[in-house]
Amino acid sequence: MDQSLFGTSNLSIKMREHFDWSMKKDLPDIYVKVKNKMDFIQSELDKIGEGPPQTEMGKMMFLIKLIKVFEENL
Repeated sequence: MDQSLFGTSNLSIKMREHFDWSMKKDLPDIYVKVKNKMDFIQSELDKIGEGPPQTEMGKMMFLIKLIKVFEENL
C-alpha cells in the first residue's frame, strides 16, 4: 500500500491542501454575502436616520418637529 496515505504528517499536509482549496473556492462568495448584508444593514440604518440629537437646541427642535407630526396626524 502507498505509504503517502498514512501518518499524521501526511494527514496534516492533505488537510492543509483541502483547507487552502476550500478557502480559495468559498472566500469570494463569503465576501459577496458579507458585502450584501452590510449594504442592506446600511440602507436600514439610513432609513432610521441619525438618531436623537445631542445638543439642547437639537433636542428642542426634535421635540418641536415630533409634536408637529403628531398634531398633523390627529
